[in-house]
Amino acid sequence: MRVWLPTAATGLSLLVAISGAGSGTMRGLPTSIENPLRTLPVLSVDIERDRQTLAQLRTTTWSVERREIDGERFVVRPAGSPEHPPSAVGGRPAVKPSSE
Repeated sequence: MRVWLPTAATGLSLLVAISGAGSGTMRGLPTSIENPLRTLPVLSVDIERDRQTLAQLRTTTWSVERREIDGERFVVRPAGSPEHPPSAVGGRPAVKPSSE
């Protein structure tokens, strides 16, 4: 009669442990799902604000870019620039800065 007592105690302990772990997981799951959903609109606003800032910077800098091709550096100016420099990068006028 006492042979089944340790087995029953072990089974009952496992049942309580599994139920407790499952219950804890179920309580924490909604929070772990809600947090990213709450931050998503904030991130969307941040991304849109950054896009507007980038568009404003491009307008302010007249789309001037710095590029390095095969170890040579160029300042690429917007297409349709009034001067005609001796170099072009990607079909746009470019000026090679002096190394001084």
